[in-house]
Parts: sequence; structure tokens; C-alpha cells
Amino acid sequence: MFIVNFPLKLIRRRAMINKVFFFLLLLSCCLSSCKDEEQLDATLFGTWNVTKVHGQQYVNGNAGLQLTDNNPTGYIRFDEDGTGEQNYTFTLFGTAYPTVNEFSWEADAAEIRVDRFNASDLVWRRITNEAIKQEATYNIVVDATQNWDYTLTLEK
Repeated sequence: MFIVNFPLKLIRRRAMINKVFFFLLLLSCCLSSCKDEEQLDATLFGTWNVTKVHGQQYVNGNAGLQLTDNNPTGYIRFDEDGTGEQNYTFTLFGTAYPTVNEFSWEADAAEIRVDRFNASDLVWRRITNEAIKQEATYNIVVDATQNWDYTLTLEK
């Protein structure tokens, strides 16, 4: 009888360990996929129309071209779960620059951090932070001597 019960106890113990392991694995997946609400600025939740794009070129640290599109098309959406979408186009010097990406994001009063899924990540420094208007600037490095500062104006 002792020999028969021993494997049964071992099997039950093994099943319990597997259940606990599975529960802990599931719990860690759920917790790691959620954004901390403190990292999300509720002011941004929703869809924002891109109403202006301004570009300032720098070559060897010196200001160069300044270009502005006062009529870009499209939007940026910030979802409450920390994800979002960029889908807008701006035109500078007759060339259209479409920006279409999904992203995850975090924000505080000073900046919006955008982790794009199919492109390089961006840090937008906030200039205006209002319920119906956001202005933020970010930098794109072209090469060792040239970069651009872009300023986006978003409105609800």
C-alpha cells in the first residue's frame, strides 16, 4: 500500500507545483504588459489633429533652413492603455512626408516619450501642454553634421 500511495503523492505534488508555476507566469505577463497609470498623462488621451509642422535644420550646429507646413493632414492618437497611432502627412519644399506608425508612449509635464514599433523612438519636449492644444519639439539626426528640430502642433 505504501508503494502505491507514494507515486500518487508525488503526482499530486508535481501537479500543484505546475499550477503555481503557471499562475506566477500568467501574473508576471499581465503585470509586465500594463503601463503604470502615473506614466500616462490623461490630458493626451484621444485623437489629436496635426495642425502645423515646423522644421529647423542645423548644419554643424548652425541654424539653416526653416520650413513650415500650416496645412498638414492627419492625426496622432494616444490611447489610455499607453499605445497609440501616428497617421499624418506634412509637406516641406514640395515633398510630402507621410508618418504612419503604431507606438507605445509615456508622458510627464516636460516630455512625451514615443516608442515607435517600426521606426526609431522619439522624445518630444513639450512647449504647450493644454487640454485642447499640444506643441512639442523633437530632433532627428540626419548624419554627423546635420540634424532637424521638428515642432508639431496638435489640436482637439
